[in-house]
Amino acid sequence: MNRKEVLDALRSQEDPAPLFAEADAVRRRFMGDGVHLRGLIEFSNHCRRNCLYCGIRAANAKLHRYRLSSEEILACAAEAARLGYGSVVMQSGEDAHFTP
Repeated sequence: MNRKEVLDALRSQEDPAPLFAEADAVRRRFMGDGVHLRGLIEFSNHCRRNCLYCGIRAANAKLHRYRLSSEEILACAAEAARLGYGSVVMQSGEDAHFTP
């Protein structure tokens, strides 16, 4: 299907099953049926910033703060590898302990 055909199908009141089947065939052709595990290690929720949209902002006094040690971070990564995760992303707030 080209872009116009896809948009027409999405806008129509007809049964979407053929569109979903086509989308699944494209996904299968390019990605296959395998499952790719990706991990996230949130190693600290300390943050020096005060972004109003963020739950871990500095002014949030109700938040229980934590910070993983280097050993804990490595243990998490090792466990992810043992469980077959293909990649792990590390994330934290702007913690002065890790980013002076």
